[in-house]
Formats: sequence, C-alpha cells, structure tokens
Amino acid sequence: MSKIGRPSKGDRTVFYTRPPTAVVEQLKAEAARRGLPAADVAAEILCAHYGQDYPYSRVARDQEVLDLKTA
Repeated sequence: MSKIGRPSKGDRTVFYTRPPTAVVEQLKAEAARRGLPAADVAAEILCAHYGQDYPYSRVARDQEVLDLKTA
C-alpha cells in the first residue's frame, strides 16, 4: 500500500527564532500573497542568503480545486 500525503521535502531541521514582530508580519503577508506556508518563505529567504536552492516554494500549485459544499 502506498503512502498518502504530500511528498517529502527532503532532509530538513526544525529551527526556531524570534525575529522582530514587524519582520514576521511582512513574512506572513508575503506568504499569504504567494499562497505558501510562512515556514517555506522563511526557508527560501535563508537559503537565498547562503547561496542554496530551495525549490519547494516553486512547486506548481495547479491542482484541481474541489468544490466542497457545506450543509
């Protein structure tokens, strides 16, 4: 039986930080505009700073949208 769920993003480590609130708000706003998790945007920024590629925020998001109706 195959595993169901999103594909792995590879070897990653949880990393906590406490940036200034204004920076977090900007990051969250950018993530919302792009339809991405804030953690992916933060990882993308860190990778760009250190010259690493972070392809996970460029994944095509053209999945079919299901029309869910509420009762």
